[in-house]
Amino acid sequence: IANPTNDVLSVFTPIILNSATARSCWDVLRDNTEKEMRRLAKSLPVYPWVASIKGFGDLGLGIVVGEAGDLSNYETVSRLWKRLGLAVIEGERQQRKTGADAAAKHGYNPRRRAEIWTLGDSLFKHQYRGAKDDAPAHPTGPYGEVYAARKAATEGRDGWSLGRRDNDARRIMTKALLADLHKEWRKV
Repeated sequence: IANPTNDVLSVFTPIILNSATARSCWDVLRDNTEKEMRRLAKSLPVYPWVASIKGFGDLGLGIVVGEAGDLSNYETVSRLWKRLGLAVIEGERQQRKTGADAAAKHGYNPRRRAEIWTLGDSLFKHQYRGAKDDAPAHPTGPYGEVYAARKAATEGRDGWSLGRRDNDARRIMTKALLADLHKEWRKV
């Protein structure tokens, strides 16, 4: 008896194997790059502060510095937020815009914003615990408290879904981390 599932798999197996082989050199490159980013981040004077923040760490610092450069070049934290895609411009979150004037004003870079979203996701996972059978959702660190406060503040807003409230609270939490990092960076 012919099995259509096996027939389909047999057609795609060589493609999958070749893709995995072709990807391996890129995986090695990424691993080596991240290893160097971690090493360099640990050499920065602000690193002891960074190491004390659960969910941030050496790679997170490497991402921020890699995307923004020397943080002392940002006179205000608002400028750093704009560089990293977290600004509020004329009452709306920074985003991709059509039209030359609006696009220039927003200065949005989706790749850079994705990197910062990844950093915020790691921070969230270490700073906030979701509801479990034995405990309700609760913060487990100072940035988790920022998240919880913002999420509570947006409860009941017209047209705000649970997902929108979560994304907004994560953005505010990440901005709080970057504000503290900017302050610490300027101290050293």
